Amino acid sequence: MQAILEESPGWMRAAAVQPLLRLGARLADLHQALAISPIAGLVADRASLMAAAKVLASAGRPETVPELRDMRMMGDPAGPGAPTLAAWSWLASLPWEESAASRYRSTHGDLQGMATDHRHHNRLFELIRGLGWRDTDEALLHLVLAVGTAAALPCPLAAIGTVLEATTGLPLSIRLLAGDYVVGRCLGWPLPLYSLGLGRREQPDPSVPAIARTLLAGTGEILSLVRPLASQAARLIDSGRQVRTRQAAGVITRILSRDAVWSAALADLLPDRPARRLLQRLVDLGAVRELTGRPSYRLYGL
Repeated sequence: MQAILEESPGWMRAAAVQPLLRLGARLADLHQALAISPIAGLVADRASLMAAAKVLASAGRPETVPELRDMRMMGDPAGPGAPTLAAWSWLASLPWEESAASRYRSTHGDLQGMATDHRHHNRLFELIRGLGWRDTDEALLHLVLAVGTAAALPCPLAAIGTVLEATTGLPLSIRLLAGDYVVGRCLGWPLPLYSLGLGRREQPDPSVPAIARTLLAGTGEILSLVRPLASQAARLIDSGRQVRTRQAAGVITRILSRDAVWSAALADLLPDRPARRLLQRLVDLGAVRELTGRPSYRLYGL
């Protein structure tokens, strides 16, 4: 990338342009990395925990990723961190889909032909209210409609700038949820790129260069997660050939799509005892880690 910049016209070397070029290159790297590995769901799931931990820390409620993982295992978590965990877990559960830019091209550049994203309004309404909304339900509905409209824009920078302007003065967690949601829908990726990229002491800045720098950092965080996980996934898939347990392939697929699994969460594939034996066998083969260090209520993942 540096060599390209050095040989490029002067306008491409301008300080304001370079973050945009680097962001484009890094997003392309991430797209390629996720396209050739079966871990997209796992990456989104783990990144959601990382983002939730970061958002809670910024609010003075430090919760570690392992603590949030345990909280999620409860199924219906309670406590001060639960609304934040629920919001970012929901983001990770959204589908991988066509980007807004592709939808924009399919309408031949007709913005009016692009539908506002109404699919998630009800859930966004509930989650934003849980993050400390203090205004009326009518005002919240207007905000959710604005977020849905921004999510249909073909440019993620414009989408984030729009929602940051619309959420000025609101709690940071609401602003970050809106930012992560619209960039995820613009790109078609359920990844918290904006919240992961924002510095711990930074406040959201709606200017294009600031958004580009934040997304550049967030994409770097995801890439640093993808690379080791892709290597571990290859080891797990290879180890699966040494396991003859029935439904082993289904269990391995589940592990590759989640931050963590536990025996009871595999009940649709295996009874509890065989599931525990299989998970321990994968640990013994060095394909999976036990994530808690506990003798009971164990969690397994890459």
